[in-house]
Amino acid sequence: MEVNSGHRLRARLHLTKENTLRGWAVGAFGGLGLLACVYSSSEIRYLFVGLTLALWGGGGMLAWRPRAQIVLPTLTDAGVQVGTIVVPWGAAAQIAKGRRGASVAFGWGDGEGAFFEVAGMEDARALVAMAGADEGRAVALRLRFDKLRGLTAVLGGVAAMCGLGYAVAVGILGDSGSKGTFGLPGLVFAIAATFLYLIAQLARQTVVVGAPASADGVAGAIGRHLDLHAKDAGHRATRGPAHGDDANDGTPPRVRIMLRENEPTRAWLARIDGAADGGEGYRGLAPSREDLDAVLSDVVARPDLRLAAARVLVRRHGAGRDQVLAKLDSQLSTYGRLVVDDDLDRAADDMDRLGPIFMASLR
Repeated sequence: MEVNSGHRLRARLHLTKENTLRGWAVGAFGGLGLLACVYSSSEIRYLFVGLTLALWGGGGMLAWRPRAQIVLPTLTDAGVQVGTIVVPWGAAAQIAKGRRGASVAFGWGDGEGAFFEVAGMEDARALVAMAGADEGRAVALRLRFDKLRGLTAVLGGVAAMCGLGYAVAVGILGDSGSKGTFGLPGLVFAIAATFLYLIAQLARQTVVVGAPASADGVAGAIGRHLDLHAKDAGHRATRGPAHGDDANDGTPPRVRIMLRENEPTRAWLARIDGAADGGEGYRGLAPSREDLDAVLSDVVARPDLRLAAARVLVRRHGAGRDQVLAKLDSQLSTYGRLVVDDDLDRAADDMDRLGPIFMASLR
């Protein structure tokens, strides 16, 4: 789908449902293998007892949400295909504006859903419209208890270490006195981890996106999105609708011309270069090195503005790349290494592959 700015709508997809199949497979293989070893009369059975116990415990550590992926939404008969999922027609939706970019929450079915990070509010509204989603309905998600999941991983890790200790001490070194030291505790921890692993899949909490304290107990990217939606909802309730991405925030005009509008990455970079050179339409407005240094070091400045300052400082003023990138936080430095590339086309392509710049904290 093409948005009004003429660029392809890209989004970073965060799934709310974790992968558990690997954990079940590894845990079951280890547990059944351990049972088989008990009935074996082989001389090396103690080595395999330890290894299978380690696998059984390790299964409790193998459940996580998939990594975020950059997706290009496409229309299908069933809804909007985004990466590995399909957002069905008429799903519930909610939009929250971050410090940079916007978060779109979709919910459907019995607590299923996902979060999308997009470059700005225009893309967010385009994505919601593309799915024919209903912003009037609450987005309710069924999420795991992350603290319970963390405890499961700890118990599984202890069981795995006990299993490895048993394999070395008893199976390799032949120290039969270590059976009680490693075997029984490992078995107890493995059983506990398996029990909690099962509970973690069944005992989930229903979270209403945008509700106060909805992020409590939810970790990682999903927790950050829930927190943003809750804060944004409170912000709108007290101050009214948020301003657009191009609201006048007091930035000096000769610096402000480098802000990214709703435009393709290549067009933005070309405009930055033209402004820095005092090109047609920018004469007398080219930002000074002092202005650029101030923006680059300002941790609350717009992220796209700081990246623009980094590009101009390196390419026009001869600043050292390492020195410039050191002033960006870890998230922005990833984009910074690309934005300072002399080859404009390559810089634009690499940044597009990296996906939209998104920062969850409210401006």
